[in-house]
Amino acid sequence: MRLELYMRALLLLATVATLLPAADLAKPDLAKEGDRWWSHIQVLADDNMEGRNTGSPGHLRAARFVAGELSTRG
Repeated sequence: MRLELYMRALLLLATVATLLPAADLAKPDLAKEGDRWWSHIQVLADDNMEGRNTGSPGHLRAARFVAGELSTRG
């Protein structure tokens, strides 16, 4: 019983130690993400979008832009 508990603790420790380096690799570059976000705002707020009224050409352009961005992100 005691050996089983020891082995479970060891397995948990090994799992955590394996996953920690991967967690560092997954950290996003916040400055880059902020710049990307701001570029989307600039496109959608541009006068070319014509206020994005439903059914307007500007609305269609904005919808195509958002759909394109979502498709590139998967």
